[in-house]
Amino acid sequence: MKNLFQNIAFIIILLVTFSCNNDFLTENQSLLSYESSIVVSPDWESNDYTIFQQGFGNAKFTVSKAPEWLKISSSSGQFSNSYAILNCKANAYSDFSEIGLYYTYLTLSVEGKGDLDIPVVYINEGNPVISANNSLKINYNDLLYGNFQFKIKNTGYGILFWTVIQHPEWLKLYNRNEWTSDNEVGGIIAPNETDVFNLTYNTDIAFTEYLPGKIIIASNDKNKPFIEVEVEIDFGNSY
Repeated sequence: MKNLFQNIAFIIILLVTFSCNNDFLTENQSLLSYESSIVVSPDWESNDYTIFQQGFGNAKFTVSKAPEWLKISSSSGQFSNSYAILNCKANAYSDFSEIGLYYTYLTLSVEGKGDLDIPVVYINEGNPVISANNSLKINYNDLLYGNFQFKIKNTGYGILFWTVIQHPEWLKLYNRNEWTSDNEVGGIIAPNETDVFNLTYNTDIAFTEYLPGKIIIASNDKNKPFIEVEVEIDFGNSY
């Protein structure tokens, strides 16, 4: 599940246009960058987070300011080629009892460089529930020309994070968000909302009459962290 949390962090940081109520990320979310942010939840285990700052070289640092609910394994360390690692975990915080994403900072005092503020996002996930079809038989023409959409719904009361971790090589997958690529398909879904990703045929793969396969979706649904979707192309008269 550790890789799932890392993918979730990546998704949150990239979805800078995501908006919900005031419990979610504020308009300052556009300041987030993938290699300089920490995304945590009290439901997650401790994790290593990469911090990058151009030009910091091999400077030493200390953590001079951090949220009271953030547990950091070491209060000091060193950048290596402008990269540093912080191992962090969130403790439950009563002020963040409502479901949502909460935004703050921690500060590193860096030798010879000054202070560096690192964005931190605290997630109260709640109890999301993922709902999606477990099988697909897609008409080839729809797949080739229509960018067939696969729908995922959050039927629980919580924030659903999802990411595709496996799919057949003859499929190409894309989020409806422009920032994503075939290797970074995922999203955030508020309660009772639906998200989609697009499926197209990978024309680099030779045609065949029978192309079974499966898409595996990982999510933070506590009772169903993985969904397997059986996928098949119906070529009809196209082959």
